[in-house]
Amino acid sequence: MNEIRHFASLREAIAELYGSARSIREKRHVSGGDINEAYALTLDDGTALFMKSNAAGALSNFEVEAEG
Repeated sequence: MNEIRHFASLREAIAELYGSARSIREKRHVSGGDINEAYALTLDDGTALFMKSNAAGALSNFEVEAEG
């Protein structure tokens, strides 16, 4: 099972996962989802990421998705 990690902010997540020197160069909303907000992110070093977010109360949705 994949571990679900919790972060208080996007900045905190980027710093912990990619290093405190990284920052977001571009954040673009991606359409198509009904439950979560989805974004395409590009970090300052060119790393491309896909991010989904929702309220903390919807965490179980992510847990079920991580289990497959």
